[in-house]
Amino acid sequence: MSRTRAFLVALMLVGLGATRASAGVQVRLGVRPDTLRHCGQGQLALALWNDDAQPLRVRVYVSLAYESAEIGPVQLRTRLGPNELKKRAFDFPVPAALPIGHYALRMLAVASDSSRSEAIAPFVVLGSACTIGDAPPTPASVLLAVLAAGTGLDFPTPTVRGSWGALKQRYDSKAR
Repeated sequence: MSRTRAFLVALMLVGLGATRASAGVQVRLGVRPDTLRHCGQGQLALALWNDDAQPLRVRVYVSLAYESAEIGPVQLRTRLGPNELKKRAFDFPVPAALPIGHYALRMLAVASDSSRSEAIAPFVVLGSACTIGDAPPTPASVLLAVLAAGTGLDFPTPTVRGSWGALKQRYDSKAR
């Protein structure tokens, strides 16, 4: 009997620890309608929140899967205050020359407390009667860039790798 009680107490402690570890960043994502036509518009809805009482720095990786190929990821970043919710919904155009097929937008949010959350929004692109003229096919990476920019999250600041001497040489050569 005491072994059973000890097991139940240990199981409850493990359960409490697991519940606490799941706190942190959460992401939800949706594309509407789930069937889009060339020259039409879709709507992306995004919700990103911190379900913890501590502020978080969050990296969001956005990628677009087309058929079996994955394009991206594009890295974004943001800060979330305690229990803060960031939500955004925006319309995006479907380019006329975008390849027809099955797509899935994927967002992975990784927070400074090591919590992570992932959301996937599948959709289908169908052809339509709109004219594309002599325009070359639009790569799916263009659509990914439009969707990433529309989220309203920050792009990371690019860094230049090199030595201080190389940096000094760069600025000294421009002054002359």
